[in-house]
Amino acid sequence: MTSFFLLPENYFPTIHLSLQSFFLLAQMATPVIVGLGAITAALVGRHLVRTGVIGQRAAEQWVKGGFKAKMDRKEAIAILGLKYVVSACTVFALC
Repeated sequence: MTSFFLLPENYFPTIHLSLQSFFLLAQMATPVIVGLGAITAALVGRHLVRTGVIGQRAAEQWVKGGFKAKMDRKEAIAILGLKYVVSACTVFALC
């Protein structure tokens, strides 16, 4: 009497991977792994920006008061985030 749940011997064939086919599978899996890593990095970066861990400096350095009709030297330095240093050349117009 044969039961319904008995399967033939060769129903689940064994898979023998040669070294060459193993490296071929590894080559095909590499772009998938790199893609998943890039997606993960993008999602983590997005989360860090949204929670405020990254990117707060730009908001803190915002120049208040708007812009003038014609940009002067101080405004350009403030927009670029540089320090305004007064030197002897600037004060006495030597340079």
